[in-house]
Amino acid sequence: MITLTVLRRTVMRKAASRTADLVRTLAVDTQVTALPDAKQIVVHDGVDEEWQKVAWILADAGIRKEGWVLSADVKTDVERRPDIDPGGFVREAIRAERLFNADQDVPPWLVSADFVVARALIETDLVNAPPKLEGSDAVGPLQVSSAEWRDLIATGNRFGEYSSDERDGGLVQIYGASWRMHLDAKSISGLMAAKDPPVGSAADPFIPSLRDVFHAYVLASPEAAVAVMVAMTSKEGKTRRMDALMSDALAEAKPPLSSDQQADVLRALLVARAKYLGSQAAPNTVAEFVMAAEADLGPALTRAFDLMKEHAPEELASVRQGEAPWFDVAEAEEAKNIVETDDAKKPLIISYFDATDIMPKPTSEKTAWCGAFAAYCMRSSGLPVPAGAALATSWKAWGDPFVIGNPDVPVGAVVVLSPAEGTNSTGHVGFFVRHFDGGAKVELLGGNQSNSLNRTAYPADRIAAIRWADLQPVGSDLGHATSPSRISQAAFDLIVAAEVSSEKVYEKRYRHPIWPGLKSGVTMAIGYDVGYATRDSLRRDWEDVISSDQLASLMPAVGIKGTAARSWVQRLGNVDISFAQAIRVHRDRVIPRWVAAVERALGPNTAQLSPDCLGALVSLAYNRGVSFSADGPRYAEMRAVKACVQAGTFAQIPGHLRAMKRLWPGVGGLLKRRDDEAAMFESGL
Repeated sequence: MITLTVLRRTVMRKAASRTADLVRTLAVDTQVTALPDAKQIVVHDGVDEEWQKVAWILADAGIRKEGWVLSADVKTDVERRPDIDPGGFVREAIRAERLFNADQDVPPWLVSADFVVARALIETDLVNAPPKLEGSDAVGPLQVSSAEWRDLIATGNRFGEYSSDERDGGLVQIYGASWRMHLDAKSISGLMAAKDPPVGSAADPFIPSLRDVFHAYVLASPEAAVAVMVAMTSKEGKTRRMDALMSDALAEAKPPLSSDQQADVLRALLVARAKYLGSQAAPNTVAEFVMAAEADLGPALTRAFDLMKEHAPEELASVRQGEAPWFDVAEAEEAKNIVETDDAKKPLIISYFDATDIMPKPTSEKTAWCGAFAAYCMRSSGLPVPAGAALATSWKAWGDPFVIGNPDVPVGAVVVLSPAEGTNSTGHVGFFVRHFDGGAKVELLGGNQSNSLNRTAYPADRIAAIRWADLQPVGSDLGHATSPSRISQAAFDLIVAAEVSSEKVYEKRYRHPIWPGLKSGVTMAIGYDVGYATRDSLRRDWEDVISSDQLASLMPAVGIKGTAARSWVQRLGNVDISFAQAIRVHRDRVIPRWVAAVERALGPNTAQLSPDCLGALVSLAYNRGVSFSADGPRYAEMRAVKACVQAGTFAQIPGHLRAMKRLWPGVGGLLKRRDDEAAMFESGL
């Protein structure tokens, strides 16, 4: 569609004639849409005049008027709109995600940068476009409408200062689209809670998937998205035509629309979203609509992740360790064959709630227990759980967000699902096992899956969130003993690259203290955790590297771990550690302690190892902890490495390093690290 701007006050008429009935008076700078193949030449006072048929739209009120204007009174908007830089766009989307999700009132209706980027890819392929949809005044790469922008402005200065004339900006409109995502998700939860019987409540809201939120966006109606969900629960509903479904949804719109307004909105939607809704003559069924929407959303989310990985890798949650001891607990429980129908197992199911803060504790296994099982596995591993852990929705804020389009999900990641169609549940949580069917399905190990503890496949489009957090390495409190043995420069570089990627990434992401989450304390430089230091060790490590003021600021954070450390990060704005300073401490103070720990764990034969071989094992220990004697199948190869060192069969060690890759299928960074360590060890033999 071509957008035209009114040059002078003019009128829109029912026909291409100066004497035809008036439709509407158009003010200067009003925008209208030229209708295709709708021009006429009319003779007036002996002069040929060209008339153009146009549509005037007031999208907020659902009003559309068509009529004829003199072509001389309008002009084509040919002004070039600035191009969009993909890198800047995805980085801004990530910043918007963090801004909104840090607000205490936003969870569990979290903003996802990958969804916002995917919306821009679907709408314009990241082109800063004029209005593209008939019936909308939406513009820009995200096609943000004035109604969306007003919703953002209505938040006041809570998330920043936005003016009414900023909507057309290619990057700033990301914030309008992000807030729309939050509002749509929250509206869907509210609509489900208002059903009879209600699905969800204020304490335990219904969890919409990204698919549900996308439906609300393209249909411009959370009510319609809920209607689609309900329709998909029955054969009759799936075959229902979308025009009929939309008519019913528009009749329930808030604020109410008149019948004429409903008809105008429906007609505009059928034109604007024909890709999903079908044509006015042959509207799609509900099932066809869902299939068409998913055909866009799934690939767009994958492309969004690819763009984020290309342009902002330092902003993405990375899997550095990949250890998930809670998954080992889950597998041990799985072996007990826990089902609700087994009377002997019912007390065990109820005992899982001891790991949560639910009050009073349930007395029946019929209470949904997927969240309680996840909490039990975390608590059994010594890890914190979220408040309200018995509810699946509470796990949406555990750990760090993992981009849904990322195919490298670590085994054990926490996956939150929207409810299955036709159930009266609010959501589900389980632990990731694998993707299959080309990524269309996800297998989860979890509780309350068909009333038992098992591995179950779910449609991937039901995923509402994926969460992950690396553990504090086992043995991170290494004491003060150091070793005179030296690892090779190549091994040192491998450790640094695996931890902070590069100097460029370090300067952008790690130069100031952070809190990685879970049991970590304030962390700075190259993984230096102040929570696991002592005042004496912190002073010895840093007093000749940073200023006395910075050191004094850090001292009160010593020994503080877990959520108590989060607030300390905000108080340490004066702590600024350059890459060169971080490298100095890591090389001269931290790594010698790890070398000593590895030598203690593996015995005197480590003296026979070359700097490359020793460095490969220090890299392994730095990543997985000094766990060469740890029990359980997860550490079988670690124990084998120790046995080889003690027996002097060094040539077998690279094979054990590579064999560990079984623990992290698909997690490219860890697979590469094990391969690099194995190759380094071989080079040192």
